[in-house]
Parts: sequence; structure tokens; C-alpha cells
Amino acid sequence: MLRQIGFLLFAVLISCHTVKKQAPSPITPQLTETEKQNAIELIGANDCIICHTIDRKVIGPAFTDVSKKYDATSTNINKLVKKIINGGDGSWGDIPMTPHKNLQQEDARKIVTYILSLKNQ
Repeated sequence: MLRQIGFLLFAVLISCHTVKKQAPSPITPQLTETEKQNAIELIGANDCIICHTIDRKVIGPAFTDVSKKYDATSTNINKLVKKIINGGDGSWGDIPMTPHKNLQQEDARKIVTYILSLKNQ
């Protein structure tokens, strides 16, 4: 009987033990000059510069402000890629971000990676 109670207590303790998952460490992406230039060209080829600049708010937030708000984790990168392609809900104010349905996911990822690389500028 004592052995069964001990086993039961052990099972309860094990089932109550939770393992904390560590969040991925954010990094500041390091881009080559070619990668930066490619992202800048993608920004210019799409209508990004109508609403955004690198260092000041226009209609949407400055890219540097975005880089300060979002750590460069895979979760945030995927979230921002989806936001660029599907549009946004006005996270930065009353005006929602327009969707860019024709932008390829890979190109949106290059833009996001560039924007997040501006974190310390």
C-alpha cells in the first residue's frame, strides 16, 4: 500500500512538472551589401515608399521603428511577411496596411529581414 501511494505521488509530481520552452534568441540580421541593395530595390519596386521611410513616420511607421518593435525571430519574421502580403489591421494607427498579394513570400522575407536589420541604426 505504501509503495502504491509513493508511486502515485511520484506520478503526480511528474505530471505537474512543466518544462519551459526557451524562446528563440532574437538576432539582428547581418546582410551583405548585395542583400541590402536587393531589399531596397524590392521596397522601391513595390509601393512601400508611399507609406514608409527608413527613419520617420509617414502614413505607416518608419522602418527603424518597426525594427525596434519586433525582434528578429522566425515567429516575428513570418508574422511580418504575412502582414505585408495580406495587409494589416492598423497596428500602428487608424490606417490599415494595404495587401500586396502579388509580392512573392521570398521577396517579402527579404524586405522584412532588411527592415529588422535596421534595429541598431
